[in-house]
Amino acid sequence: MSKHFNGFDFTRRIDGNINVWSYMPWPDAYLDEEPEVLADYLRSTGGWRAFGWQVIHVAESFQSAHDWAYNRTHKGK
Repeated sequence: MSKHFNGFDFTRRIDGNINVWSYMPWPDAYLDEEPEVLADYLRSTGGWRAFGWQVIHVAESFQSAHDWAYNRTHKGK
């Protein structure tokens, strides 16, 4: 079973915890840590960067996953 909230997707894991997924740029340490390099990269590729679904948080319940997602989108945490 999957649930959705504000661009996040929640899925139950086999151990009972909840994965919180987000569709975001694939991590690239060099690009993510160097703003000037990222800007140059985006200019040279016309703004293209690989995106995909990634697990960004693991919660103990759907309610705690929802609370975490709410705080990320409404409180900037």
